[in-house]
Amino acid sequence: MSKRPRDPRVLILPECQQLMRQRTQEPFHTMVVLDIATGLRCSELLALKWCDVNWSALTVSIRRAIVDAVVDDVKTKSSKAGLPLDPDLAELLMRWRSITEFNRDEDWVFASPFQAGQMPYRPWGIQQRRIRPAAIAAGLGNDIGWHTFRHTFRTLLDEMERRSKCNRNSCGTPTSAPRSTSMGRRWMKASVGYTAISCAWC
Repeated sequence: MSKRPRDPRVLILPECQQLMRQRTQEPFHTMVVLDIATGLRCSELLALKWCDVNWSALTVSIRRAIVDAVVDDVKTKSSKAGLPLDPDLAELLMRWRSITEFNRDEDWVFASPFQAGQMPYRPWGIQQRRIRPAAIAAGLGNDIGWHTFRHTFRTLLDEMERRSKCNRNSCGTPTSAPRSTSMGRRWMKASVGYTAISCAWC
């Protein structure tokens, strides 16, 4: 009989704060904050380019993914509308752009200096050499990785939707109302991003 896979690890907000307090060297700190705040797959996160960020609209478009150094285009609803960015998260990204040598619009947001900026960092190396040591130092164990951040975002979003539904019911809104409108869901994602980014300044 095959062993049942373990449920993915999910961090609660105090644990997010513990991890952020480790202040991992840049750009890895910004990577982790952005990932928790947006719920992106690591293949999407590391495939971001500066031209994907709309600073005036505070959105980031997901146009590509990178797996094993192979870049593919992605076509999702998020790529059309753009993921909302909390202003503090945009500020964190802008701060990283101001210090990285790879800051042109066509450059990778997380370009690897070991590859002369031609490719972004590889997710496995970041997870093993940066994320897990920081998690262990924070007392969170050795099972923290990219999937943890994505599932943490999803859990925060689901909890926010649950609370929104309870609020609608308590106000007499018909239970047959849609779970969330497109605009409402974008607002919730932005709120999750705000909650996550606030951990970065703890």
